[in-house]
Amino acid sequence: MTVTGWSPFSPGDADNSSLPVAGLEYRIRNCGENSAEAIFSFNAENLLVDKTVFYGAPATERRDRISPTEGGFVLHTPGEPESPWEAADCAFFTDAPGARVSYSWPCDSLSLLWRQFEKGNYELLAPLKNRAATGASIFLPSTWKPGRL
Repeated sequence: MTVTGWSPFSPGDADNSSLPVAGLEYRIRNCGENSAEAIFSFNAENLLVDKTVFYGAPATERRDRISPTEGGFVLHTPGEPESPWEAADCAFFTDAPGARVSYSWPCDSLSLLWRQFEKGNYELLAPLKNRAATGASIFLPSTWKPGRL
């Protein structure tokens, strides 16, 4: 696997160079002799929330959300009324055909989530409209031919 990261840095263009954007490109090569079927998954914990509030308050009282966008999901926190500048969004998406998105994790434990993935189990859960979610995932089922990307 090769992972390439990039951002829209343009020398001499301060406005576009300061955009909070990053891209990741994954290239996976099957070095085996047989075709391989696998599911690539990208998983993001809801990193925009205050963890002391997130784990201390009921999910229905927290104001952070994970919402859909084409090919992915958006982490969102509205900030507080006394500090609206803390509002933030962070989008993760792919243009790969066949991608599937789960807008919430079926559990609050990363280790439990990993054990499910390890067994090949994953659920495609809808966005939670009236409560916060721990994280979201993008799944890309693929078949890789020998020696191919």
